[in-house]
Amino acid sequence: YQTWCLVLWLDNDEGSQGYWAERAATAYRDAMEDADNPLARSESAAAALAETLQDEIEENAPKVAGFYADVLAASLRVVNWQEIAAHWVEAVKDEIEAERVG
Repeated sequence: YQTWCLVLWLDNDEGSQGYWAERAATAYRDAMEDADNPLARSESAAAALAETLQDEIEENAPKVAGFYADVLAASLRVVNWQEIAAHWVEAVKDEIEAERVG
């Protein structure tokens, strides 16, 4: 549920959607320098993006205390950051690969 909910919030805000699409594109382009095939590029880009996504979401979480802090921390611990990042990378990789050969 936490993963789905976060994706829903990221995808439903135009600014957020554009920001994470650009971050995914940057991660994929960076991975192109290190990996020879699209699958390896996707995996590398998703790993890098997952780390960035988790860091930014956790850093921007509201500062709360007590029960609310525990609930928020528990929810963020179960988010599948890799799944979200792979979703974003998948959304941009075909366009970037087309640019590369075109």
